[in-house]
Amino acid sequence: TGVFQYEGRAMRLVNDNLNPDNFYEVMLVNALGRPGPLHNNATMYYIDIKNGHMQPDFSHPLYNPIVENTHHQVIFQEQILRILREVGQFDWTSLAETRRIISHKEGEQAFNRKWKQFLKGATSQGMDEETAQKVWGMCITAGAYAFNAAHTISYGMIGLWCMYMKRHHPLEFYAAALRRLP
Repeated sequence: TGVFQYEGRAMRLVNDNLNPDNFYEVMLVNALGRPGPLHNNATMYYIDIKNGHMQPDFSHPLYNPIVENTHHQVIFQEQILRILREVGQFDWTSLAETRRIISHKEGEQAFNRKWKQFLKGATSQGMDEETAQKVWGMCITAGAYAFNAAHTISYGMIGLWCMYMKRHHPLEFYAAALRRLP
């Protein structure tokens, strides 16, 4: 409680279940607690894979290098854009339009307007339609509200500093926390 970006119920639940043991995972808590990864079950799968309760259930040579650092889960906006670029063969203009759809939270309907373009690019590289649909589905649900990596890193750093202050300098931490109350 009182730790920047980590005090919400969803964040606390993700943090408790993930039990981060390095800064990368502290940063990931901030991304995994967002509606996109929560909605597409990437949060649950990431935690289960990290804890050894399951193995990643999807793998494809075009997809794997993009998601290998997140236990094969689509978590970040950058991953979505890279999938669209490398798997779907989107040009830079289409990629910018899609990034705008994600950042403005225009939803699945706006995102789905790009499906045929994605399918064409994916199948041109030998990916079958069923696999392309699965990859697209992971992108579209994460795209509803996926965080970008830069924000998770900076928010993770601030959260880590807050937690350090809370644990090692509680008087100063709580005095500062009370000062920001209205």
